[in-house]
Amino acid sequence: MPRPLCALAPLVLALAVCAAPLRAQTSPVVFTPFVSGLTSPVGFVPVPDDATRFLVVQQNGQLREVVAGVLTAAPALNVTTRISTGGERGLLGLAFHPAWPDSAYVYTDFTRTGDGATVIARYARTGTGPGVAFSLASERVVLVVPQPFANHNAGDIAFGPDGFLYVTLGDGGSGGDPNGSGQNRNDLLGSILRIDVDRHVGLGPDCGNATGGPAPGYTIPPDNPFVGVTAFAACDEIYAYGLRNPWRMTFDQATGTLWTGDVGQGAWEEIDTVAVGRNYGWNIMEGFHCYSPSSGCNQTGLTLPVFEYNHSGRCSITGGYVYRGTNIPALVGKYLYADYCSDEVWSLDVSGAAPVSTLLGIRTNPTSFGQGLDGEMYVMGSGVVYRIDRNTVSTEADAEMAGLAFTLAGPSPARARTAFTFTAPTAGPARLVLLDALGREVARLFDGTVMAGASTRAEANVAGLAPGVYLARLTTGDGARTLRLTVAR
Repeated sequence: MPRPLCALAPLVLALAVCAAPLRAQTSPVVFTPFVSGLTSPVGFVPVPDDATRFLVVQQNGQLREVVAGVLTAAPALNVTTRISTGGERGLLGLAFHPAWPDSAYVYTDFTRTGDGATVIARYARTGTGPGVAFSLASERVVLVVPQPFANHNAGDIAFGPDGFLYVTLGDGGSGGDPNGSGQNRNDLLGSILRIDVDRHVGLGPDCGNATGGPAPGYTIPPDNPFVGVTAFAACDEIYAYGLRNPWRMTFDQATGTLWTGDVGQGAWEEIDTVAVGRNYGWNIMEGFHCYSPSSGCNQTGLTLPVFEYNHSGRCSITGGYVYRGTNIPALVGKYLYADYCSDEVWSLDVSGAAPVSTLLGIRTNPTSFGQGLDGEMYVMGSGVVYRIDRNTVSTEADAEMAGLAFTLAGPSPARARTAFTFTAPTAGPARLVLLDALGREVARLFDGTVMAGASTRAEANVAGLAPGVYLARLTTGDGARTLRLTVAR
């Protein structure tokens, strides 16, 4: 998970990478606020049989349902009594059973109260909808993995195209992998696991602690890479290893390729495409660089990242998805990721001779991404989920030339009330929000439909806001524009 205490860094446009040039250009996207009022969102997962519904994973232990961009009042599931929170702990992952709704279960990944161990647990749906809710009493523990330290819990889970459940585990925490978990195939930590949660016969749990009730919580796919290996001790659950803290793991909707962003130690962040049985190098290496030892390390048998970047103003990667939507043609086939400390969101193109990373924009403390059933993408942070939309104009100046006018129609500095007016050249949805200096939404001034060429006035009551500089962000189908507003007392 992103480091919770890393300082925010200013936007910088120089990125040192291995054989990968940076492109600083006009972004093809805008970030449209989709749902707010959340508490530490770390996941945004679509309900498999309803493209209008999502579940938000809140680190505090609640699953919240979002219907057509509206947050429902009651949690769909509340495991706050089961978990330990704070720092990198909490409710961290969610996956719907691939046979949903016939198998009406969700699987969660959380750190449990008391010892902070990672727990994979299954919950059954209650009722028949249209909303989704799950019974806490139906909990069935699938897998338990002890955690020696409070950080590097990883915490993502996903069902692969093969129907098996994949689980990310960090190296156990502290710093530098003191227990050597990354290179220990007889230790579940520092790995991505692959387990079968449906067929409870045959090869049972090896290294994992799983009771699951009357039957084992899982069995092990017979084609996992270390099943039957006798030359060395290894956990049969392991699919790939040598990872430090793989924060977010996703399958490409089109190709099935497994991607992850692996959080680095002190100098380098990396992106990997994960294949069966591979060793991704930690703690021998950090990115493309020797870590232990610091030079001359033996790289035999290691799989290097597809991309890395250094800690020049950055500190912690947030892995994302390969974009497979239709609304932003420029991003199709590219992997979107972010850095938690610099707030930057990027796209990575690996189709050429060398990978190319392009800056898309800024979102405060991006903790995770989401992808709808339609392949469109979302990014979340600071209590807000943003939909990633196509930027229909090249710059804000072009937006004004194209007829998207946005002006401050009241006082600035403002002490009690002010106002904005805007005119869009085409009819459609528009949203005007007020953001604080950290990019957090503090007021929604307009959220509706506008007529082509009609002037719209939005009033802003700022009497309850702290003095300072705020940004008024207007997003329409014709593009986006921003104005500064000063609040004084």
